[in-house]
Amino acid sequence: MNSLRRIMPHIINECGTDDRAYSMHRNWLCWNVKMHTGPSFNEVWEKMCEEHYINEAEAITRIPSTRNLHNEWVKACDQHYDWAIEHMRSTFTGDDTMQYVTPERAKKWGVTPLDNRFDTKFEFVGRSGGWLALTHIMGMPIDSEMRTSKELDYEMPKLVDNWRLPYLYAMMEEITDMVSNRYDELLYQMAYNMRYNMPDVVPE
Repeated sequence: MNSLRRIMPHIINECGTDDRAYSMHRNWLCWNVKMHTGPSFNEVWEKMCEEHYINEAEAITRIPSTRNLHNEWVKACDQHYDWAIEHMRSTFTGDDTMQYVTPERAKKWGVTPLDNRFDTKFEFVGRSGGWLALTHIMGMPIDSEMRTSKELDYEMPKLVDNWRLPYLYAMMEEITDMVSNRYDELLYQMAYNMRYNMPDVVPE
């Protein structure tokens, strides 16, 4: 357990938590999930061809007018962006995806929770919801009281000799991977919207 405690600052640093979080006084573990720009039409088009057609040639053959598709996408791209962001957020707050870690990560940290669930809870905090906060894990709330000072002191009284530490580390790595790949996931979701939510210009 002491060795786990010693690597806490390293794990925190790797996971990208940041003192500039909007609600750091209340939420101790936060990840910056802001998206400052969305993908271009060409990026979404290429991703759609990659994921939903054999190749670009098939897409061009099956879509009556790529010009009309472009024009309609420009009109609706903000809405598709919002839908994609909403779907990505539901991964944390609306379904069971982030109740688990990968088998490889569970093995790395030696964690085997009951039914493989980590009993996590998340909130999006900040003026624009640009920070993801992990607020609960394995029956334990996570809050600012875990910190003994404002100077990044990771001697956390509530977690000293706490069996939940490996579970926390495993989940923090899982979250960090998700957050690090958020632009790719946004692109994937918008490509899905282009393929299946624009029936007037992209037929089945």
